[in-house]
Amino acid sequence: MMSYVCVLSTDNYLEGVLVLNENLKHLNSKYNLLCLINEKISEETRDILDYFKINYKVLKSIEYDHSKNENEYWKYTFDKLNIFSLIEYEKIVYLDIDLLILENIDNLFEINSLSMPLDLPFRDDYFNSGIIVLKPNIEDYNNLVKLAFESNQKGRKISDQNIINEYFTNINILPIKYNVTRSIYDFKGDFFEDLNNIYRQKYAVQYYNKKVNDIKIIHYIGKLKPFMLDDLFDDMHSFLYSYYLNLVRNKENRFKLMKSETLISIIITIYNDEKNLKRCLDSIVSQTYRNLEIILINDCSTDSSLEICNEYKDSRIKIINNDKKIGISSSNNIGLSISKGDYIAFVSSSCYVEDNTFEILLKNIINYNLDFVQAGAYIGNNKIKSCYNNMKYFINNQSIIDAYLSDYYITDVVWDKIFKKEIVKNKKFDINYETNSEMKFIFDVLTNSNQIGFIDDLLFHYLINNKKDNINQEIDFLNTIYYIEDIIESKYSNSIDLFYNFVEKRLMQFYDNINYDNLIEKEKQELRDINTEVKKYIDKIINSNKINIKLYDKLLQIINNYETNFN
Repeated sequence: MMSYVCVLSTDNYLEGVLVLNENLKHLNSKYNLLCLINEKISEETRDILDYFKINYKVLKSIEYDHSKNENEYWKYTFDKLNIFSLIEYEKIVYLDIDLLILENIDNLFEINSLSMPLDLPFRDDYFNSGIIVLKPNIEDYNNLVKLAFESNQKGRKISDQNIINEYFTNINILPIKYNVTRSIYDFKGDFFEDLNNIYRQKYAVQYYNKKVNDIKIIHYIGKLKPFMLDDLFDDMHSFLYSYYLNLVRNKENRFKLMKSETLISIIITIYNDEKNLKRCLDSIVSQTYRNLEIILINDCSTDSSLEICNEYKDSRIKIINNDKKIGISSSNNIGLSISKGDYIAFVSSSCYVEDNTFEILLKNIINYNLDFVQAGAYIGNNKIKSCYNNMKYFINNQSIIDAYLSDYYITDVVWDKIFKKEIVKNKKFDINYETNSEMKFIFDVLTNSNQIGFIDDLLFHYLINNKKDNINQEIDFLNTIYYIEDIIESKYSNSIDLFYNFVEKRLMQFYDNINYDNLIEKEKQELRDINTEVKKYIDKIINSNKINIKLYDKLLQIINNYETNFN
């Protein structure tokens, strides 16, 4: 039995292990990685190793009598000596956790033990312990520990590398291509500051940059490691290392999210939607993020919707059955009032979601500390992305309002978002705006938001109800713009021009979508009423000199054409 082995002495170096493991997997190594950890490694770190399916073995720390002012680093370096005690393995290849492997190195298991690379560019008569090929032997282990104790008692500040070099006299030389050292201190400070300039130029520059072409392993020397940085370091391979680091950090975040006690309340208002309801609920209960409170509010459905809800035995589901039909706005308000989650989501019963929807939304709203985050959706057969550059966000209230009025990203619906509880807990859906209450609710949320974000993941599938009454919806829209105008004038007066452009574009969209030939007489009369209201509104704002008449010229022409048809 053979294995790669690394040592983890402190929780702070965990990501080095994760990157090393990902690196070996990516290069299709046929040997697994065993991680030796000491007793002080936390339970969380051990859980993460389990999650990444990295085998680990807990070793009793080798205790030394260090003075109180001595750095703990000197003690942790001796943990590496434990690799010589792994007698259950025929051969191991030890790897430091600050390596970047460029090619498959399984051939190292075919090399004779004990083999190590020279400690260049520092010494050409000394071996570096960052890569070791060895056959574990208990006698060697006992002698190394004995030597370590004796050295410590003499007050020598030595490392595992010193001890191995002093004990073994028959070390085979590994080619230097397996230990090409790089320092990221040129980016954060100079690792070679203890060396004189001539030595540094001769070995660190000339040897490594000119003579070593066939590189197998890069060894990032010094206490500062690549996984400690949030940005790229000054090295030609930094993008490759960052690639592995981003992979493991995404998996780490997912693990932490899965263990999170953060509760998401999902509110679903239901009325006669038996056709779509099961698909909706199936997509919710099967979410990869499990800590959900699923609130189903049945608003006196006359079809089998309630029976479908009762079929689900999931303990996370709460079913509210209204005594009388109260509408979607009042039903949503009930959901808000009883929700216990740290975050709130509203899902339409005519919508189903991707299985990792709330995992992705929660990760983004937490990582970016957002008041709400919005995702992309499939609207019928159309793909509607929330943004087109992975993440877009606005970070102050004025820019949020301007973004909304400029029609940047922000939709007027609640079902494609997740909200921080604090931002919506004192908000209500206006029961007087039954067909368009979400627009007013969203605007109220925006006036209280300071950081919102948008992701381009297409997470929601909304099945369009073609019977939706656009005429009635527009009556609510007119009432809503009066409400919004008052707030814009009082709190965001610099945005008034954006507001009037916003209204004009929305009204144009409404008229563009009307199929006059399909309207029944009742709808034609409703459209006449809307035309009258719109013209009154335009006259009002033009007479107050708030806008130029040309802004609404095309809209007035459309209205006049409808009125000609009516007559």
